[in-house]
Amino acid sequence: GEAACECFRQYPPSTGSSDPGQIPVRARVDELGKYINILHDMDPQCAEDRYLAYPRYIASWSPFDSIPKAKRLFEQDLNSRRRQWAPPGLKDQTPKWFDLCCLAVGLQIVQELAAQDTLQFGPAGAVTRLHVENNMAHVWHSQIQGRRMFVMFSPQETEKLAGQSCKGAFGRESREWTSAVDIFSTGQKRGRLSEASAHVVVLEPGETVLVPAGWWQCSVALEPFTTVSRRFWNRSNRLGICDEIARLSDLREPGPSQRMRLESQLPGLREQIQEDDLSSGED
Repeated sequence: GEAACECFRQYPPSTGSSDPGQIPVRARVDELGKYINILHDMDPQCAEDRYLAYPRYIASWSPFDSIPKAKRLFEQDLNSRRRQWAPPGLKDQTPKWFDLCCLAVGLQIVQELAAQDTLQFGPAGAVTRLHVENNMAHVWHSQIQGRRMFVMFSPQETEKLAGQSCKGAFGRESREWTSAVDIFSTGQKRGRLSEASAHVVVLEPGETVLVPAGWWQCSVALEPFTTVSRRFWNRSNRLGICDEIARLSDLREPGPSQRMRLESQLPGLREQIQEDDLSSGED
């Protein structure tokens, strides 16, 4: 409860924005839990005219390499070849390729794998905006507590969603592809949304949704919620793995020698992963 996490009024945050609402608030997990309960008591209907008085923050937190209990659970899942948490039959080659890449460029594999798993929690009414996962990652979301609605669009709908790419330096929670389209708006912020085909699911506790690489997603919490999410790669999106390793390396703020090592190793790693015949039968 005393561990701290980053809380976002808009998630994922916009890169380089000067809007104060984009700046994450760092709070203790137990304090955020109390705030969620206050919102439930004071503004249970998520009234629009109370938006400024009762902002809805979403916490996105990866405790699986820092909190002992969470780390033990993560290691148990890793020892099961990541089958305990994942939906049945899921093909996931992330540990194999992270092992190859992290060893080559000097990153800690367990630390970087753990960073791909996140806990998100927040109050009813908390919204995530339209975005695509970075570096061709698939992602699954598994509901632990509360109900949460996810809305997804295929990559073919990008133009209708006014998708925009913002290349540059990213924080861990930022996404390269986002959209200003607000699917819950009745005004101009909807753009050409009415022309796009949406896939909608309401997750109940114990249920999981998988969002394929390149798909747009957003969500709204129907109740106070907790969700565990995992970004992963397999045969169909493996060409994104080296870009993810490069991003993770940049987040560690490498020195000149480390950056040179990364740049010299990546071309060979891309070739190895592309030529991997996956003879283990895991994909």
